[in-house]
Amino acid sequence: MTSQKVAELKEIFQLSRAAPSQAAEIVAINQQLYLPIDDFQWHTAAWADTEAANGHYFVVQNNKRIVGAICVHALSAEKTGVIEAIAVRSDLHGRGIGKSMIDSAENKFRTEGLEHSIVASFREYGLRDFYERCGFTCAPQSGVYRGHSYYRF
Repeated sequence: MTSQKVAELKEIFQLSRAAPSQAAEIVAINQQLYLPIDDFQWHTAAWADTEAANGHYFVVQNNKRIVGAICVHALSAEKTGVIEAIAVRSDLHGRGIGKSMIDSAENKFRTEGLEHSIVASFREYGLRDFYERCGFTCAPQSGVYRGHSYYRF
C-alpha cells in the first residue's frame, strides 16, 4: 500500500482510545478471533471492558462506527510493547486498517520508550504473511497454547 493511500485511510478512519462503553462493539468484531479453547477470553465483553477501562484498547472508527480494534500492553522492564489482540471488521479486510493500527501501536510504543514489540497469532488465523508485511519476523519455534499452535513475532 502506498503512503498516499495510508494517509487517505487515516483521514477516513480515526484511531482513538476505547471507552468501556464500546466493549460490545469490540466484542462483535473480535468474534472472528474465537477458537474453541476452554479459557479463551479475547472475544468476551468482560475482557474487552476491563482492557478498555485500563486504557489498553484503541479503536478505529468510521462515521462513529467501530471498524477495528487493537489491544496493547507495555512491558516496561523488558522495554517491549505487546499487541494482545487486533481485529478488523471482516468486510473491511485488506484495506490497510490493520496495518494502520499496528503502525499506530508501534508509534505509541516508541513514544513510551519501548524498544521492541511482539505479537503472537494462532496459526488457525492464517495471518503470518500479514504480520511479516507489517515488519515482524516470525520466530523459528512456534508456541502451543491448549493444543493450538501459534506464531511468535
